[in-house]
Order: sequence, then structure tokens, then C-alpha cells
Amino acid sequence: MTLGGRISNWAKPRIELKLNAKKLRANELIFPSPRAYLHNLKGSLVFVGNRVDFNDLHVTLDSGTQVAVEGILQGGKNPELNLTARAAQADIDSVVALWQGPGKPARSSGKQKLKVVVKAEVAKGTYQGLKVQQATTTITSVNSVLRINPLHFSTGGGKCLAKIALQRDAKQNRLLTVSGQIKGVEASTLQHGKALGKKGLLSGALDGDFQLTGELGANYLPTVDGGFRLTIKDGVLRKFTFLAKVFSLLNVSQLLTLQLPDMVEEGMPFSRMEGSFALRDGILTTEDLLVTSNAMNLSLVGDIDLVKEELDLILGIKPFGTVDKLVTRIPIAGWLLTGEGKALITAHFEITGPSQSPKVQAIPVTSISGKVLGIFQRVLGLPGKLITNPGEVLTGQPQKPAP
Repeated sequence: MTLGGRISNWAKPRIELKLNAKKLRANELIFPSPRAYLHNLKGSLVFVGNRVDFNDLHVTLDSGTQVAVEGILQGGKNPELNLTARAAQADIDSVVALWQGPGKPARSSGKQKLKVVVKAEVAKGTYQGLKVQQATTTITSVNSVLRINPLHFSTGGGKCLAKIALQRDAKQNRLLTVSGQIKGVEASTLQHGKALGKKGLLSGALDGDFQLTGELGANYLPTVDGGFRLTIKDGVLRKFTFLAKVFSLLNVSQLLTLQLPDMVEEGMPFSRMEGSFALRDGILTTEDLLVTSNAMNLSLVGDIDLVKEELDLILGIKPFGTVDKLVTRIPIAGWLLTGEGKALITAHFEITGPSQSPKVQAIPVTSISGKVLGIFQRVLGLPGKLITNPGEVLTGQPQKPAP
């Protein structure tokens, strides 16, 4: 690192320095990370009293991201550093890495800790593989607590608003909390998980809100606690392994005026998908997921283990069409019928095992718990008689109570 400058106004000294550093470790400046580096740091510093002005600073991060910085350090009893940082193109992972400090906090020196406030703007960037545009936020770091709030950005044709907080719990684990809202984002741009399939298995305009808290790092998913709610309009379900198996069992084309979708080539178009999810210790749970399409309505209840990538689900299907009321001609044990003349039908399937090759089997309504049947009744809009007395619905005759 080289410094050069001048001193003026000896009555009230003003020191101007030119800074040129080829490479500095992040924690040699204001950042906690001992692993991240700052490259080609250039700019000027002006010292007047207990104030330092940072003018026309330019720095390159480990990823090659180039950032322009300016701001003021105000000393005194409550020191505070205010910076403005701008980047035309940024790898946001390398920006976040500047604040990823050691696993254990350093012992307090008793000195007043510096408050850092950074107003950041990124024209285009990527974070965890997600492409973002027009990202703006305020980053605040004080007393080992990092807050990124509010975070505005555009992606996938829509907009997102998020809040991020990183702090330690009573056991000194670093906890990451993320919450926010999504509006009109193409769903396929947000898919990176393995449990439900590969990226691109779901498309459509996504609205939703979420809040998740877990330990920072590799242990995030097994410790995460929170949930989210989503609505997706005018989309397509693609390459869902268990749906392809369900449709192979749902071979009722000779009875039903229904064309089943090709899940391998074209996928299943839908007009609306909505539901809420709870996520705790890596287990994703839903009790109200509903997919509405021209061909049928689907409702899904159960758990997805995102850590082990295993499914434990029950799927209810209500196709739109007409059937012959002769029950013996229907090959699915779980069908329920109601109505006069032309009948409404539903079928139920149990989906278990590895997400990439699950076991799918049709199940009779008698094997489903009252809670799940109640959910299907509410979500799929089934008549009460279908749930409370399926025997009467199937036979058309009053049923005597079991002895």
C-alpha cells in the first residue's frame, strides 16, 4: 500500500492523502471477513479534525466486481461511517462475503464499536445464481448485527422487497433471517432446490411472501424455521415425477371426457396455484396447496423432507368430466362419486419415498385420516356427504351404522 498527500491550513490542519493498495484483507479495514480481499484500492482521503472524507474510491472484489465508493467517517464518542457504493455489474455473493466473519466472535476490547451504514446500488448482478436488476439497499452493521433493509430489486419480470438480518443467538450461532414479498416474478427463475426436481419444473407469474430463520452456512436448511405463502397464475407444471406416475394410474379416458397432460414433453398447464407452507428443521409442510386447471383440480397435503429429499404426501384429484355411474368400471380404488345422473369424481394417491423416484399408489378413501379428508373437502370444494358417508354416495342407498 502506498500513501501520498499534502497538509494545508495549519491552524485547522487538513490532510489530503492519495491511497493506492494492490491487495488488502477485508478485516484490515472495516469488514469482519478474514478470507475476503480487496484489490486495486485507489482513491483519496481527506482528514479534518475527527472527520475523514472518502472521495472517488474504487475497489475490485474477489469476484472481479468493481465498486465505486464515497462517504464520511465521523469520529468522536459515537463513531459512524456512512458510505455510498455503486456497481454497474456485481457478483453479490462476493459483497456478502465481506461480512462473513469468523465462527466465534472476537472478545470485546471495551472500545466504542464503529457503526457502518452503506447505501448500495447495483444495476445488474447475480446472487446464488439468481439474476437481479436495479438492486438498492441500506446495509447497517453495529455491535455484531448486520441488517440489509430495505432490499429492493427486480428479477424474472417482477419485483421483490426483502429484509435480511444476521446476528448471533444465545449459543453464539450466527442466525440468518430473511423475509419479504414477491410480486409478478417468473417462478422458474427462483428454482434451485433438488427436492421438487430440477430447475425450470414450474413456470408462471408468482406472488408471495415469506419469512425464514436458520443458522448461517451449511446448517441453514436443517435448522430453518418459518414459512411462506404463494400464488402462481397461468403456469405449467413440468417433469414432476410423481404426477407422471399418478396420470399413468389415472387411466380413465374411456370413461371420462378428459385429456391427461403429457408431463414429460409439454407439462400440465394450470390457471392458478396457491397455498401456504411451513418450513421447520428442513421439513416443508402444506395443508392447503391447490392447483386449478381446465382439466382438473389437484390438492396436495403432507411433508417434503428437503434435507433427505423424501416425500410423504397425499394427492387429491377432482377431474372435470362425466362418468358412467357403474362403479365396477372404474379402475381406481379411491374414486368417490356423487350427484345424479352424471357424477363428480375424486381420486386419492399416496406419494412416498425419494423425490426423484417416489412410490405412487392409489388409496381408498377409508385409509385417509379424517383431518386430510376435511382438508380435501374444503380445498377441493367437495360436498359434505362425500366425506361423512362415502358408502351412501357410492351405492345411492342409505347406509346402516357399523355395529
